Amino acid sequence: MHVNDGGYPGALGCRAAVVAAKRAGARAVLVVHNQTRPPSADPFERVLDRLVSRDADVAVTATERASASLGARLPRVPRRVIRDGVPAASASRPRAEVRRELGLSDGEVVWVMTALFEERKGHAVLLEAAARLSSPCRFVLVGDGAERPRIEKAAAERGLSSKFLFLGMRADARDVAAAGDGFVLPSIHSEDMPLAILDAMALGRPVVSTRLAGIPEEVDHGVTGLLAEPGDAAGLADALERLTRDAALRASMGAAGFDRFREKFELGAMARSYAELYRELAEKS
Repeated sequence: MHVNDGGYPGALGCRAAVVAAKRAGARAVLVVHNQTRPPSADPFERVLDRLVSRDADVAVTATERASASLGARLPRVPRRVIRDGVPAASASRPRAEVRRELGLSDGEVVWVMTALFEERKGHAVLLEAAARLSSPCRFVLVGDGAERPRIEKAAAERGLSSKFLFLGMRADARDVAAAGDGFVLPSIHSEDMPLAILDAMALGRPVVSTRLAGIPEEVDHGVTGLLAEPGDAAGLADALERLTRDAALRASMGAAGFDRFREKFELGAMARSYAELYRELAEKS
C-alpha cells in the first residue's frame, strides 16, 4: 500500500488510509510526506500521530530537511529520502522563435518564473527586487492564481509594467523557460522541493531562489545558482544583478546545474529508488 500525502499531517483521509490499510491486511504501507508541521498539542492529532507511527512501515520525503522535521513529529517511523525527479526533456521549439513570439529581443536578459500566483511564492518580493536593479532585464511570469491581479496592479503602480510579462498558464512552459537566460523563484514559505527549479536545471539555466525548505538541497549556492534569504528583496536583487551583468557566470552556473540535475534529480533515478524500496518492503513483509 502506497499512501502519498503532500505534507504531514496533511489530509485526514491519507492518515486514515495508513491505519485502514494495516487493518485490511496490507503487507506494507509506504507513506510519502514533504512538509511537516511541528508536533501538535491537540489530543486528536496526538492520537492520530500514534496510530500512524504504529502502522507506517516507512515514510519517504524528498529532502533531508523534510525528513528531519517529520522525525521530530513521528520519531518511531523509519524514514527514507528519495529525491524528486523530472524528465530530462529539452525544449520543443527554438529559443529564438519563442522570444519573437513574446516580444523579447535577442540581446536582453530574461528571467523566467513559473509558479502559481500565491503569496508564498514571493511575487511581491520579486517586484521589490526588480525595482532595485540597475542592469536592464525582463521578467516573464508563467502561471495564474488569486494573487495575479494584485501583483499586476502593483507592477503598474511602481512603473514596472515594461519589465514584466504576465503570460498566465501555458502548455509550453518548458519552452518559455528555455527561452529565458535564468530562472527565479523567490518563495517565502510553505515549500519543500519545487519541481520548477529542477525543470530549469534540466534546461541548463542558472537559478536564483531562496534558502527555504529543501531549495538549498536543489541549488548549490555559488555553483548552480544564487540564494537569498526568504523575503529579502535586497538580497534577491543582488543575486539577480550579479547574474544579469555576467553572461559567462550564467553559462557556467547553468552548465553546473544541468550536471547536478543529471547526477541527482533525473526522473529515472527517482523511479529506481522507489523500486528498490518496494523490493525491500516486500522481502521483509
